[in-house]
Amino acid sequence: MSASPPPLPEKGQFIARTRETCTSVREHSGIKVDTSAIDAHLSSLDRNTFDRLKSSHGVSFPLTFPTVKSEINFLAVLSLLNTLSAYRAPFHAATGQGAYQNVIKLLFGLYISSSNDDEQGAAGLLSARGLETLDAQTIEGIWGVSSFEEKPHPDLPGVTVGTRSGVMNEIVQLVLRVCQDTGRILRDAGWADLGEFVASVLREAEGLEVAKEEQADWVVQQVSLWSLSYAYL
Repeated sequence: MSASPPPLPEKGQFIARTRETCTSVREHSGIKVDTSAIDAHLSSLDRNTFDRLKSSHGVSFPLTFPTVKSEINFLAVLSLLNTLSAYRAPFHAATGQGAYQNVIKLLFGLYISSSNDDEQGAAGLLSARGLETLDAQTIEGIWGVSSFEEKPHPDLPGVTVGTRSGVMNEIVQLVLRVCQDTGRILRDAGWADLGEFVASVLREAEGLEVAKEEQADWVVQQVSLWSLSYAYL
């Protein structure tokens, strides 16, 4: 039995409490948000560039999805893995690109490599089964990196051996653990992929006779409760 899950916000306050926590962490870390500097930066942008980029944002991809659920699944897994900003420097050193660009590259690789069925379905690398059985070699191959570092053999002078270590190995193992745990949780709950679960929650929220803001908070609450109920089994 794992440790007890952390206390959760009261019903209807998930988004508000998350914002409060983020504000508290920012202030405790001495990070200031200078709104005048933000305004100055926005005012300095070229209008044509701004108009072009505002419609070609970071979640608009040159991919053809067979179904809405397939696209939801892609975006859901993207959101799941888009937590590697602390590794920007190692990513740039190893690949020449930042953290988000590498997460996108990984998603593209997993999606394109999936079985070409009507749903990118049960055999797809972005399915529950695909995430659960993902391996380090696949991630390394898509990123074009190695998790091995050459180190001197402790007993054989002049001989080096490759061992999994270093910051890129740390990143690969982190992504691997998140994907495998998510895939296992989804399969245990009977979901084919993360998109199927998210779509189900969104449909339930849409049926609630409450304001849009309350619907959004309910979605966050359901995802949080569901993931924690499995993480702490």
